Amino acid sequence: MSVEKKKRLITISALMLGLMVVVLVVRLVQATKTSGKEKALAAALAADPAATQVPLFIVEKKPFTDSIAGLVGTIKGNTIEMSFNGQEERLIAARVDVGQRVKTGQVLFELDHTRAAARRKQAETALIRAKELLDAGGATTYDVEDAQAAFDLANKDYQDTFIYAPVSGSVSQINKQVGETVGRSDIMAVLVASKGRLVLETGIVESQLASVVEGQKALIEVEAFPGKKIEGEVVGVSREVTTTGRTGLVLVGIPVDVQKNLRPGLSARCEIVTYNIPALVIPREAYDAEKKSVMVVGKDGKTVATPVEIGYVTRNHYEVVKGLNEGDTIVSDVVTHAVEQGTLVASAGEPERFEPAGSKAAETN
Repeated sequence: MSVEKKKRLITISALMLGLMVVVLVVRLVQATKTSGKEKALAAALAADPAATQVPLFIVEKKPFTDSIAGLVGTIKGNTIEMSFNGQEERLIAARVDVGQRVKTGQVLFELDHTRAAARRKQAETALIRAKELLDAGGATTYDVEDAQAAFDLANKDYQDTFIYAPVSGSVSQINKQVGETVGRSDIMAVLVASKGRLVLETGIVESQLASVVEGQKALIEVEAFPGKKIEGEVVGVSREVTTTGRTGLVLVGIPVDVQKNLRPGLSARCEIVTYNIPALVIPREAYDAEKKSVMVVGKDGKTVATPVEIGYVTRNHYEVVKGLNEGDTIVSDVVTHAVEQGTLVASAGEPERFEPAGSKAAETN
């Protein structure tokens, strides 16, 4: 091989080797390139030894929720208290058991009606006699009307010794046993109407009551069925606060498709979601309440005091409704890492991000 051919071969080999090096460098740069301008910015800033190390935060739009958790309540139904409205009598028959389903008009209890039946018979005889006398001219229509009123009253007293189901449903409570004496207005039993919707009744402390309104989502966990979350909604809020516990009554509706597995009286825990919208969220410590601003890190790595408008507030985060854009990088804590306008900063560690409640990242943290 001639010297010229050898030089040409060496030149070609050198060019190919150079090309391969360029390709490897490009691939290495692509492999190590971060996803997102904020990480590239943080890396560039960290490389500058003159930069001040501060914690940074990436502003993103994510579900921002707030809730009232740890609520305890009781499952309630459309309950009807059945009472005896007659004179004191003894219970002689109970034709129903707790939990039994009944139909409208079904006889549930029977009281001793011996005296009531005798009074009705006596009133009936007097009414028949008054009508006979009217026909014979020995009585007036007023006499018949009085006799009729007396009979109607005696008949009602007799009918009251039978306790009927006013609506279809199930018996949730029986307060009297056969042989016991039942007085006027005594509650015999409690009936839960089958067409009535079951609700969870709970109390909200007055400081949180204003944030609860009808229609809000609620997560219910019945103690009798642990681990199963039922999604209901707030159907009623009483603004009247009790003087003892300083709480207001809140009713949470339970979906119809799960009511068949529940019954009144069961204990349950509840969490009411009071706020849930996509929003730009920042840490509470990132906001300068006096200046109503945050420190945004510009493209040159220097801080810029930026006025913002705050919306909903939780214990640890603020919603920003105006002043920031998604993807902005800000100083996450201006309380312990106060920096002046125009300060060159670098990220002290990986920039933080907001993780919505219920996400895997939030649960891990």
